[in-house]
Amino acid sequence: MSLTVTQLSKRFENGNEIFKDISFEVQKGELAIVRGPSGVGKTTLLHCIMGILKPTYGEVFVDQMNVTSETPRSRSIGIMMQQQPLYEHLSVKRNLEMASNKKCHESIAAILTQLDLHNQVNDTVANLSGGERKRVAFGRAIVNSPKVLLLDEPFVSLDDALVQTLVNCIEDVCANQQCAVVLATHRHDIDALSTQTIEL
Repeated sequence: MSLTVTQLSKRFENGNEIFKDISFEVQKGELAIVRGPSGVGKTTLLHCIMGILKPTYGEVFVDQMNVTSETPRSRSIGIMMQQQPLYEHLSVKRNLEMASNKKCHESIAAILTQLDLHNQVNDTVANLSGGERKRVAFGRAIVNSPKVLLLDEPFVSLDDALVQTLVNCIEDVCANQQCAVVLATHRHDIDALSTQTIEL
């Protein structure tokens, strides 16, 4: 499982060019960090890879298959957004079920255990702490066992202990699910996780 991005560029209709000719490859089990200050285009890059935004030009490949014209749901890519929309009135378990494209209660139960959310399984998202909400968002991103996982500033507003908890989850996914991970952040204290850095 791998992600290949070739000469990806994005220019908006007002002529503002966010990034140009971005190329990189991330193999299964590897983690690439996309680094840059706020507003430089990290989120836009991830959205182009996911298919939420259409790049001006360039291509995206998952396992050597060109997915540039595919819908987001067809790309086998999971994404955890910086401002992740969650179903506030629904339970933790139901939030994962809503994101899942398969009816497999065993896999959802395993994710709840993996993310230490088994005690909150029936709690509504509206009543969760910030750290618990991040873990629900992460669970939604991995519930379909994606080949590629995109993480957009996942550590924002988390204290050091919660950052480490999420880091452990990311390491577990890299090691056990063997997907390619791209993590956008401005932090430098997680560099040991990465196999490469893409500077914007």
